[in-house]
Amino acid sequence: MKFLKKNIYKILLISILILAAFLRSYDISSTPPGIYHDEAVNANNAIETLSSGDFKIFYTDNNGREGLFINLIALSFYSFGVGVWQLKLPSIVIGTLTVLGTYLLSKELFRKTKYEEHSEKIALLSSFFIATSFWHIDFSRIAFRGILTPLILTIGVILLLRAIRNNKWYLFAAAGLIFGLGGYAYPALQISPLLPIFAFLYFYLKNRKNLSTEQLRKYLGNFSIFFFASFLVLLPIFNYFSNNQNDASQRYSQLSILSSENPLYEVSKNTLLTLGEFNFKGDCNPRHNFDCQAQLFWLVGIFFIVGMMFFFKHRKQLPFALLLFWFFVLLVPAILTNEGVPHALRSIGSLVPAYIFAGFGAFLTFNLLVKKEDSWEANERFEKYLKQLHRIRKELIVLSFLLLAFSGYIQYHTYFDSWKFNSKTIDQFGEKYSNIAAKINGLPEGTKKYVVVNTNGIWVDSVPVQAETIKFFTKKNENIQYLREDELESFIPEKNSVLVPLDQNIPIFKKIQKAFPGGTISIDENVIFYTIN
Repeated sequence: MKFLKKNIYKILLISILILAAFLRSYDISSTPPGIYHDEAVNANNAIETLSSGDFKIFYTDNNGREGLFINLIALSFYSFGVGVWQLKLPSIVIGTLTVLGTYLLSKELFRKTKYEEHSEKIALLSSFFIATSFWHIDFSRIAFRGILTPLILTIGVILLLRAIRNNKWYLFAAAGLIFGLGGYAYPALQISPLLPIFAFLYFYLKNRKNLSTEQLRKYLGNFSIFFFASFLVLLPIFNYFSNNQNDASQRYSQLSILSSENPLYEVSKNTLLTLGEFNFKGDCNPRHNFDCQAQLFWLVGIFFIVGMMFFFKHRKQLPFALLLFWFFVLLVPAILTNEGVPHALRSIGSLVPAYIFAGFGAFLTFNLLVKKEDSWEANERFEKYLKQLHRIRKELIVLSFLLLAFSGYIQYHTYFDSWKFNSKTIDQFGEKYSNIAAKINGLPEGTKKYVVVNTNGIWVDSVPVQAETIKFFTKKNENIQYLREDELESFIPEKNSVLVPLDQNIPIFKKIQKAFPGGTISIDENVIFYTIN
């Protein structure tokens, strides 16, 4: 019992991390249902990277992507082989580490504040909320590089706050390296240098009269080390974009709101929609969310509002001001797009502050109830009700744990029981392409297979990107060729070869029959093939 009481916070943290890892890895090979083609492009680039040994800082396929996440996938493939769970492993690990990072950041934020003695409780609540968050669970199970954003920001801000608190050059250097690493991760992180700039200006303006000239000079020198370390890390990608300016312009072409007819109106509208995603209407993309639900579960959303209000109240302290600034500035990438607003992936940079606000709000709410009960116990008028008050306290504790458990269960149920089996989710993740690939792999080894890519999309390797899912699942099948629909008339197939279109509709089969009359149509578990006789 003494051991349990002494180590209760450590036990709770370990339990939360185990829960987080479970929710991010359970049934990972079949949930989500299929591999979205953006994931497949990442996987295929990683396979090519292992084959060539060329680990790139930027991959040009599929509108261009920073190389860090794809290189992590390549490392996973190298270590454990090529497969679905190996593809998702970097996201699982990164997502679980973000839960731990949220705990550590929460403790760091409340250090040397009036809430320091409660920082452990606030940190546990914050990490529990993000561990059981549908929003974060979802992106921790998809091979999208955006999942790197919360982790890099969290580690970077932890190191930055410790550097400012201790004024140690090596902590500034480490923070600079982490922020610099963001340039290789995800476009939303391109805006992250505003965080250390804000921290520097805030600290300098507030402390210039309180610190000696020598102390200020040391801080200025250490901040210079921070920015120099970031610059050194970013130098290779700066050099790459200076030599490949088309790749840079392609990468940022998605910020099309700036070229709209009324940019001010669009920015205002997107700001309201993005701010509203936390408590009202969230992302409607079935890959990112379920049924347009708010990004935060309703109970967590209430705590989020309470916590943010108190952060505003204490904004004169750097940690509180920095987290508020982080939350709002990392919403900018989502606001500056006209594609699917609110956009859960492009606003993922604000996820960690949102859950820290919620953790703080939950603590304040529970603490208010406890203080109220304490005041009753201290009041002589309630002396004869002490037994009942003690019982009420125990019931409040049980009720609090039940509410937290309820919040976590609803998120689990929504993801694994509702979202997973939703027809829109299945369609968005292209489960039909996974099924087609499985049937192609089941055909006799010597059979020549032709995949007719009759879909629209970004082109990769001379065919629309949807074919990338088939390529990933049939990577060991050498007798596959990909045809565009416009190549059918000039194509001469071998006898007994098999054609299978990606989009299996009546018009494409009529077109195939017209081009190659006398063939045979066969159906195997909803996958339709056309065999040349």
